[in-house]
Amino acid sequence: MSQDLLYEVKDRVATITLNRPDKLNAFTRPMIEAWARALADAQQDDHVNVVVVTGAGRAFCAGGDVARMGEGAPAPLDHKNELWEHIHRIPRTLEAMDKPVIAMVNGVAVGAGMGMCLMCDLRIASDEARFSTGYVKVGLVPGDGDTYFLPRLIGTARALELLWTSDFVDAIHAERLGIVNHVVPASELSDYTYGHARPPHPSRPRLLAHGDRARDGGPCRGGARLQGEAGAEVPRPLTESGPMVADVLVVEDEADIRRLIRLHLERDGFHCRTAGSGTEALRELAAVVPDLVVLDLMLPELDGLELCRRIRGDPRSAAVPIIMLTAKADEVDRVVGLELGADDYMAKPFSPKELVARVRAVLRRSQQREAPRVLRAGGITLDPFRHQVQVDGRPVTLTPKEFDLLQALLDAAGRVLSREHLLNRIWGYARADEIESRTVDVHIRRLRVKLGAAGGRIATLKGVGYRLEAE
Repeated sequence: MSQDLLYEVKDRVATITLNRPDKLNAFTRPMIEAWARALADAQQDDHVNVVVVTGAGRAFCAGGDVARMGEGAPAPLDHKNELWEHIHRIPRTLEAMDKPVIAMVNGVAVGAGMGMCLMCDLRIASDEARFSTGYVKVGLVPGDGDTYFLPRLIGTARALELLWTSDFVDAIHAERLGIVNHVVPASELSDYTYGHARPPHPSRPRLLAHGDRARDGGPCRGGARLQGEAGAEVPRPLTESGPMVADVLVVEDEADIRRLIRLHLERDGFHCRTAGSGTEALRELAAVVPDLVVLDLMLPELDGLELCRRIRGDPRSAAVPIIMLTAKADEVDRVVGLELGADDYMAKPFSPKELVARVRAVLRRSQQREAPRVLRAGGITLDPFRHQVQVDGRPVTLTPKEFDLLQALLDAAGRVLSREHLLNRIWGYARADEIESRTVDVHIRRLRVKLGAAGGRIATLKGVGYRLEAE
């Protein structure tokens, strides 16, 4: 971690400290990246139950250090949009967390600093703390956490007044309004906060976090599981407002195309993040796993094929659908991309409307999968939940498409599956002429080789299709 941001884990509580006291902890771009990484680390660490965020010195956070973050910015609007793109990594990371985050507000919280505070599940303030939205006084449009969270905490009318005036609110007034949960003397702030962070029941923190976010219509992904300290699974609730908006990560090095894709996806109701290189995409994936990736093949630093390999090789993202979008339209590139696990492929130039339609189709297929059950036939065992295959007890490594193909054959229980059926189920094509139908033949041939003697049970019925013979 950067020296400007400290991260410590003690007694199952992770503490993130903004550490620029001479600048009132105004954050820079590297601090935002370190902050997002720290939250992601806490989420992945089974020894962390609760996260506490605070500031060093006499401030919680004075917002973004515009002078430091804007170096080289070409225009004020572009500069602000760029800052928001980076700042929004924090709420996006918080969306994916199933652990409570407590803001320990030790001093002033201004602008985006106040917004970051409002994003936390609980806010405990020192009696010396002060709050201000701050944007209007410096000629900026309010954004970040203030415009979304503040009205939900204190009501629309009061929120509009604070956003309009940017007046400072002291801690006692903030508690009355509902901006913070508790106010305590400065000398007692640490003990009081960590007393809340270490409740008597080990599962209570995560249950409280999900109860709060479900109640507020916040980010709870359906189907996810929570774990208490002892590892017992707890069902994760859905939001009353319905399913979460799908999060799409667009990895494209050309800025104009990146903006075009984002514009059309957001117009169609998707939440969209972008990355201009393979390494930047890895950072986004580490912070929050998206629901789908639109991936350009020709990328700087780390090309699309290697990035696809890494996505499929990481258990956290192995099941994330991928649509490859690239100028390389040669058959060999399509085959390699699909072999590595891409779910769909579009060549440039492309229709943005068609891309959005394909995103919806791929997401629909991924969401309609049946509950996983272990499949067995002729010494072959396939576990969809663990994404594992064994032949007579011996583990076999398959690509995602090979895995899906074997699962389809096992699901069919001896029935013949045509090429058209397999192309539609696994690759999403309605007609065989939309893609080289020998793609199925290539996958079948490789699957047979990897299964060894058991691969001989995959029978070809010429002109009809394939079936897996159990005996």
